Amino acid sequence: MLDNYERSMVLNFCKALFTALHKKKYQKYLFEVFTQMIKVENEKNLISKANKKRIEMLQSSLQDAGVGHMAFNIIRQETNDELVIAALQFLHVMLIYDNTSFTNTIHNMLNDPKFCFKLLSFIRSSLKDFKDSVTKVGPVIKIKRYRSLKTMDYNENSLSKITLCKNLLYLIELLCEKSPEKFQNIFREQTSINEYAVSINLVSEITNILVSLSGNENIKGCNDTVEGKALNMVCMQCLSTLTALCEGLCPENQKEIGSSVKVYSFINWLIQDCAYHADVNSMNCIEILRKTIKFLNSLVEGETTRVIMKVLIQELDVKILLGFVCVVYEKFIFGKEKIIYRGYSKYDMWWLKMFESKEHPPDDEVLKIIQVSFSMFCMFLLIKEYLPNNEKLEEIYFVELSQEKVMKNQVVDLFSDNLKKRAYNFYLENISKVEINYKGKLIPVIFMKPFLTVHLSSKSRKYLLRNMTNFTYQAKIQEFLKRCDEYKTEMIYQQRLERYPFIANFASRWYFYRTIAFYLTCAINIMLLLTIKKVDELFAIEANPILACILYFLCACQIISATLSLLSYLFEYSPMIYLSPHINKSEFAIAKKRLEGTLLNREIKMMQKKGGKNSVLRGITQIFMDSDVFYVIIYFFISYLAIQNLMWYGLLILDTIKRSQVLKNVLRSITLNYKLLLLTLILGIIIIYIFSIFGFLFYTDTYNQSENKMYCDTLSVCFFTTLNKGVRAQGGIGTALAVPNDRYDRMLFDMAFFIIIIVVLLKVIFGIIIDTFAELRDMREEQFKNLEQTCFICGKNKFEFEVRRISWNKHINDEHNAHAYLAFIVYIMMKKSDMNGIEKYVKMQVDINEPMFFPKSSIGLAKYESIKLDEQKDYAKKFNSIKNRLEDLAYN
Repeated sequence: MLDNYERSMVLNFCKALFTALHKKKYQKYLFEVFTQMIKVENEKNLISKANKKRIEMLQSSLQDAGVGHMAFNIIRQETNDELVIAALQFLHVMLIYDNTSFTNTIHNMLNDPKFCFKLLSFIRSSLKDFKDSVTKVGPVIKIKRYRSLKTMDYNENSLSKITLCKNLLYLIELLCEKSPEKFQNIFREQTSINEYAVSINLVSEITNILVSLSGNENIKGCNDTVEGKALNMVCMQCLSTLTALCEGLCPENQKEIGSSVKVYSFINWLIQDCAYHADVNSMNCIEILRKTIKFLNSLVEGETTRVIMKVLIQELDVKILLGFVCVVYEKFIFGKEKIIYRGYSKYDMWWLKMFESKEHPPDDEVLKIIQVSFSMFCMFLLIKEYLPNNEKLEEIYFVELSQEKVMKNQVVDLFSDNLKKRAYNFYLENISKVEINYKGKLIPVIFMKPFLTVHLSSKSRKYLLRNMTNFTYQAKIQEFLKRCDEYKTEMIYQQRLERYPFIANFASRWYFYRTIAFYLTCAINIMLLLTIKKVDELFAIEANPILACILYFLCACQIISATLSLLSYLFEYSPMIYLSPHINKSEFAIAKKRLEGTLLNREIKMMQKKGGKNSVLRGITQIFMDSDVFYVIIYFFISYLAIQNLMWYGLLILDTIKRSQVLKNVLRSITLNYKLLLLTLILGIIIIYIFSIFGFLFYTDTYNQSENKMYCDTLSVCFFTTLNKGVRAQGGIGTALAVPNDRYDRMLFDMAFFIIIIVVLLKVIFGIIIDTFAELRDMREEQFKNLEQTCFICGKNKFEFEVRRISWNKHINDEHNAHAYLAFIVYIMMKKSDMNGIEKYVKMQVDINEPMFFPKSSIGLAKYESIKLDEQKDYAKKFNSIKNRLEDLAYN
């Protein structure tokens, strides 16, 4: 209902409600009303545009009405936990939906030393009260106490403290997620606000709360009591809040938390039996494990010092986590790799139901468990990048295993070497590494490739980099980023098609069927060349009946192959063309021209990326207007006509052009500069027309006396005669007339035609075609040379690596692999939530089609330059030391 209100009316409504319920006893209900006004039905799903407008209007109105300031004042001053919790929940919904202005308001409020001190003091005291209530008794006594005091006031008081602690932690998490640069350091120290005040370190307080939960079995979800579930939620919220405090490259918080040995002791206790909970019936334990791994990943994210990694890998029980990885592989992956690669089971093609595989893809719970195991493995691989010689990680490497050994050997021991090798191979095959330019810093990112990336067609893999139309670095990267969305659409469809093995196998062989049709066409044309003759205006095959039977058999096979090629190609690519966004190029060109040089030009790029909504008719039109689909349909149609008349097979042999890139360039040399050729041709026709006028006026008798049957009775006949005979004659119109004449005007007429038409215009046309062909050839050679000599991702030349003795092949295959970046971009596009700081940054850049996250250099080059700089500093120190000694000796 509020969507239709103007902003002023909504503001007046909020102010009136605020005035009516401003008394203390009604304030709880006031916050509950405002909270429900902002909430949407499902917070995890994408919000519609109408809901976004509604939420923005309400948030702005509530902010102007002063409800946010009132909530913070209650949190600082009020002792009623229920009212404080209601105020906190209101702040949560104000922050969830990306209210930037409200986040800036909170930051400005925290810049006030008095306000900041009171608020952080309240949070610290509340966290300490909760920690004291948890740690004042031992874990065993505490569990008995909880169970025996279910109906007493202590239970309600403890639940209130737990709820308050959880909501405060969630507030800190939201603030750090929405604006990490502004809030991450404030919650650790406040010297930037007041350099003389003692800082309140909430990072340390939250870490101590997490450590204080060690030994309490309630947090593992084993206890079904209300207190047990509440403590479980607090534990997960502590992990989420600490993760938010570290994500987005906050090395100070990472060092504060990551250097604490007690944190790893708590995690070792928390994960000690995780291998036995790798099951869909223990999803609560899996969720705790997921948050734990995400927290550990946040500690090693970005430019983390090696000291933190050494402490982490030394104190953490790596064997348990790697054991969990192996258990997940043995339970959910081994022998089911093809099924897992098919993805989710909720996407079905009902029209192919009869071809569907009986082996159903895994459900969401199984995929979630697999993703947790991949997160563990990615973390260990990232640590191994910095600590390659660590003993705990030395067993992680790729091992070649024969297919027979994998099929014959059975898993007997859970931690057997055979199981580990197969598990590690699977994880390594589905994990990639990229380097990201995160706000001017090169950061290595190791991630799980989406399973759908294995379904990228061989055609797309082959031409991933070859078909780039741009040659400058920035233009190539932008084109690559734009194409990633098309590749993602292709992967999604190919993954769905894999659930129907017969259709997928049939569709993937379209090129094989076309090749068979082409060779059969060649064989048919050879037989026609040798056997066909013309009898009474009709075509007939020579008397050999065996040759006739063979010929008609080849024709039948050819039409079958052409039909299979058409059907398989339509199955393979038409749905992707149908699903691809449609863009009205003329409308976008006009809009782009109007907005050129303005900030709104970025919106045009986003519109161009998203495209228009496809209707059924528009989607079908896109399919048949696609050049490749149109070609396949025409090929099939001509094959059908060739059954009726064998002479059509001569036209089908032109398929050679489609199969050869060189012949394509020959045709492109004519079509690429078609405007120039057309205008030159028109100029030639105009000049010939002028010559025909002179011929009609002065040389009509000469035309009629010619032995070559040239006529010039009318101007039109004279024009076509001059065009036909004059251009084809080697010496021009003079050679065509073949009537000797010693008159100077006739000699001038013949010579002018020869020089202008034969020598100049025809040579110009041939020169344009030859130059265009040479230009295309040089362009293609330059493209291949560019791919071989220049890194596509960072734009660095091969020479820069060879001079520094850095492996070029390792750089382009491991560090800056284009297929890995394609997988990473698709991974970011597919990920809607649960992203770390770097992934959120890349997601924001991808959404606006900006390639700022692509690296401009490589970590290998940066390390080399750093080593060289250190060596220069050492040489400078030694030189200064020697210089000082010499000066001392000279002085003495």
